[in-house]
Amino acid sequence: MIKKMETSAAPSSAPSVVELEKQYLLQNYARYPLVLHRGKGCYVYDTAGKRYLDLIAGIGVNALGYAHPR
Repeated sequence: MIKKMETSAAPSSAPSVVELEKQYLLQNYARYPLVLHRGKGCYVYDTAGKRYLDLIAGIGVNALGYAHPR
């Protein structure tokens, strides 16, 4: 039996996520001020629901898409 995982609610604001990132992640390069909330197929969505085509595949990144139906 496969159980679908529940997703948590989107963060209340992008600045709060950016501050958490600064607190817990190494700041060795500048980050684009975008907070992504979810992905489906080749698209990712920010906390406001705006859709972006994910064209980035780097070292150690799985380039097969997001949210496979299984």
